Amino acid sequence: MPAPSLTPAAADRGLALAARALEAGRRGEALALARSLATHVPGHAPTRRFLAALLESAGRLEEAESEVAAALAGEPDHIATLTLAGRIAYRAGEPQRALERLRRAAHLDPSDPRPAFMTGVLLAETGALDDAAEQLAAVLRADPDHAPALATLGHVAQRRGDAAAACRYLERAVALAPVSPAAWFDLGLAQQDCGALAAAAEAFARTLALCPERADGWVNLGVVQLERGVREEAFAAFGRAYRLDRSTLPAIALALTAGPHGALWLDLDGLTGTLAAAPEPSLAAFTPADGAA
Repeated sequence: MPAPSLTPAAADRGLALAARALEAGRRGEALALARSLATHVPGHAPTRRFLAALLESAGRLEEAESEVAAALAGEPDHIATLTLAGRIAYRAGEPQRALERLRRAAHLDPSDPRPAFMTGVLLAETGALDDAAEQLAAVLRADPDHAPALATLGHVAQRRGDAAAACRYLERAVALAPVSPAAWFDLGLAQQDCGALAAAAEAFARTLALCPERADGWVNLGVVQLERGVREEAFAAFGRAYRLDRSTLPAIALALTAGPHGALWLDLDGLTGTLAAAPEPSLAAFTPADGAA
């Protein structure tokens, strides 16, 4: 027997319940409600979009693609659905399909920054840096305080070899959104390339305060401290990186070999023992005053 159908108004009420369950952290309940609604009102595009987003966030991309395709069948020109469809296609390893969906969304409403931002991210990750910069600049023309676009444009500028521009974008990004470890990390790299070593050390420390298990952050903090001549702090940072991830050893050895006493560290067995016994690093010197960004 087919499942009884619901009116669109009843589906809207059910979807509101699912959204509240999700906001309260009850993902399983939200998913069950959305699936039930999709069974009873298969043509209710908002439910299919909600379900697609839930599945995409859980990494269930094949199911998410099926749901977002159903949503698009009911609302082919819905910008949020097209943007979600682009993200799902990208995560599923279909960059061309993702770009087609995102460009269609951007064409529908050039003032909406969401599809343009996602297009910029996708272009950057596929190496089309000039096109990515153009897309992200368009986002910033519409919304100059779009922190993710600023951070991504900073990353693109760094990859294009313009560390000064990267610093400008990334400094604005972390001022607007100081809880992004990726933006602080990229800022540290750009500041290091500009020779602003004290600022780079602080940026890497801010990265690690937000994400202490990030081994590459500890390696980069160690490199900067070594360049600043703060050798004890450098070894503490290198030691933490090595204890978190032993695959960091070649990068640490290269940094030490490049220093004035590098020849002493060509003995990797001796180096691993030194790193394993290094003291725990402290980020206290980099902690901003209360109320600081």
